[in-house]
Amino acid sequence: MAGEKYEAALKIKPDDHEVFNEWGIALAVQARTKTGKEADRLLTLASEKYQAALKIRPDKHEVLHNWGLALEAQAQTKKGKHAKQLRELASEKLSAARAIAPDRYPVDDRNQEAESQAPSIRN
Repeated sequence: MAGEKYEAALKIKPDDHEVFNEWGIALAVQARTKTGKEADRLLTLASEKYQAALKIRPDKHEVLHNWGLALEAQAQTKKGKHAKQLRELASEKLSAARAIAPDRYPVDDRNQEAESQAPSIRN
């Protein structure tokens, strides 16, 4: 299982933010193949991995962007207040990524619309 390989990599180098980012990506991609509680569980795990990566390297815009996309995907599985909270948190992460690397994440209405409809994870 992929999770075991990421765990093994972290035993060798526990401060490798890229391992956490890649693990988060793998979980988010896997979540796309699931529905309901399983998709939600995988997206929550992905968020945990992105958070761990940012504890090591808080300036990694790729991780912030990936986390924002995962939160947006998770918001799409929710309704009401919880969906709104997830979208707000996603917006915060995406904005933080743009603040670090504005040339990689230009802001315009079409871009924001595209991100919310068809997220693409970056590594």
